Amino acid sequence: MKRFFSDPLFHFILLGALLFGAWRFFNPDLSDDDPHTIRVDRAALLEFIQLRTRAFNEEEAQKRLASLSDEA
Repeated sequence: MKRFFSDPLFHFILLGALLFGAWRFFNPDLSDDDPHTIRVDRAALLEFIQLRTRAFNEEEAQKRLASLSDEA
């Protein structure tokens, strides 16, 4: 058993587990996010419209966004 605790691999795994635990402890809000959820806001939609139409005019993009219906 003494040989097991003096093994460098054991120290490496123990240190890694401690660092991971400390990171999860100090960042608990990150664990609440669902990685499968996509959030889209108005700025992202305007950027998408400008890229899709290849017309980088924010006023035109806002007009196009306003003309869209709310239905999916």
